Amino acid sequence: MQGHGMPQSSLARVCLLVQDAYGMFGEVHLEGAILKARQLEGKTCSLVGMKVLQKATRGRAAGLFSLIDTIWPPAMPVKAPGHSQPCEETKTHLPPPAFCYILTTHSNLGQIDVIEGDHISKLYQPPVICCLRDILLTDDLGTRCSFYARVIYRRPQLKSLLLQEPREIWLLVTDVTLQMKDTSDPRLPKTLLVYVAPSCMLGPEVLEALAEAVPHSVFFRDALQDQGRIVCVERTVLVLQKPLLCVASGACSCELTGPVMLDELDSLTPVNSICSVQGTVVGVDEDTAFSWPVCDQCDNGRLEQRPEDG
Repeated sequence: MQGHGMPQSSLARVCLLVQDAYGMFGEVHLEGAILKARQLEGKTCSLVGMKVLQKATRGRAAGLFSLIDTIWPPAMPVKAPGHSQPCEETKTHLPPPAFCYILTTHSNLGQIDVIEGDHISKLYQPPVICCLRDILLTDDLGTRCSFYARVIYRRPQLKSLLLQEPREIWLLVTDVTLQMKDTSDPRLPKTLLVYVAPSCMLGPEVLEALAEAVPHSVFFRDALQDQGRIVCVERTVLVLQKPLLCVASGACSCELTGPVMLDELDSLTPVNSICSVQGTVVGVDEDTAFSWPVCDQCDNGRLEQRPEDG
């Protein structure tokens, strides 16, 4: 199971992706605690009092099926219709799912219970954490990816996002694989732009962290790859802690521990990107001047416009 929560309250609308012993998928929409939904992840559960809202197909729910494709084929043989036992052939010869049931709970009747204690289901496939360098080199358009990166800049620059309506946010992120000096591909940038669409619901702890001036490391789960950038949309999850159940795609950790280096300004620098500039200040336009919020000895590389100049 994978949970997606809306940030308005601790009791929010939660979305769970479930798979049964026949390999069929369902997306369950319910009201509940986000923390409890996360505790259900990977567990074998009993769903009672469910109501079918619709039967989603690939043509009409591309975002949902891009998520399903990340855990297909099943990790173990599944049952075939008319058979009580799993068959090995059903693991290797199954076509990708063509539909997925959208479910919800009846009022006061819906219930989800764990039926196998703390054991992780053999059908469960934890997220595969990729490094940003590998994501940029593959750039499989429209596929989902998961990664752990440090957020070093956010636009728009707002003091708080908790009371704001869902809106688009641009994040500049990096990890150790983009910061390495001895990288084999000099064309790779040292930072990567991540677009968070309004449809991506962020929890209050993530919103609070993004509003702070201090950089935070964030786990991005099931984001979309889109022509050299990452897009967080519906069903993308952002959390501050790396999940306990996860698989690293490489031998080394992608977590950044040292200071961040930026690309130097040149003729190929993209518009709206963050870069480093070296040169001599020959004059200052007082009408548009920016100021340092703290002294340069604090390693604070962010320029902010003074409030009185806003």
